[in-house]
Amino acid sequence: MKKLLLAIALGVFSFGAVNAQTKKAAAKKEATEKKETKEEVKEDRKAAKEAEKNMTEEEKREAFHEREKERWTKVGNYWKGKHEEKVARDSAREKEGKERKGPPRPPSPKRKKQTEE
Repeated sequence: MKKLLLAIALGVFSFGAVNAQTKKAAAKKEATEKKETKEEVKEDRKAAKEAEKNMTEEEKREAFHEREKERWTKVGNYWKGKHEEKVARDSAREKEGKERKGPPRPPSPKRKKQTEE
């Protein structure tokens, strides 16, 4: 009996350790991906600043306008996605409520008598 409990405890412990290692590896991989994208964004900004030095005022204004347009498009898409998620949640909640409700209740005997009279 003790051996069985010991085997179960060791199995659970080893499973937890393996599971923790895989989670840690996934988190580390995600962190490096984020770091790479941040570095890419920095490089893009530096390149844009260098190119901006050689531009005229009108070209600078147009470039700024394009950047702002892109930024606001991203913001709009973000809120559009949030709205779609909310609508999906609300419709799922509504469906769940209808399913939970079930068929309508039959009228009580007292009410039946009142309606007949």
